[in-house]
Amino acid sequence: MHLFERGVQPCIKMEGIELKMSKYLKLWEFVEKSNKSAITISFDDVESITGFKIDHSFLKNKKELESFGYCVDKISMKEKTILIKKQK
Repeated sequence: MHLFERGVQPCIKMEGIELKMSKYLKLWEFVEKSNKSAITISFDDVESITGFKIDHSFLKNKKELESFGYCVDKISMKEKTILIKKQK
């Protein structure tokens, strides 16, 4: 296994399989470590955790959170928050 750069996204290549590392990995790890049944995170908190502002790619990448045992329940554009719940 070795780590290399392809474009902007770092990738891991393992036995011919290429896995892209998520730009939201720090956020997913933060949620997992919280070990809460539900957590509300503000857009500002996302920026503090990840180092960048939340963008449209979040909608595509939010499914990755399921592999950490959580799912995005609600995104409030009005309140600028994300409600994340632990999967049952």
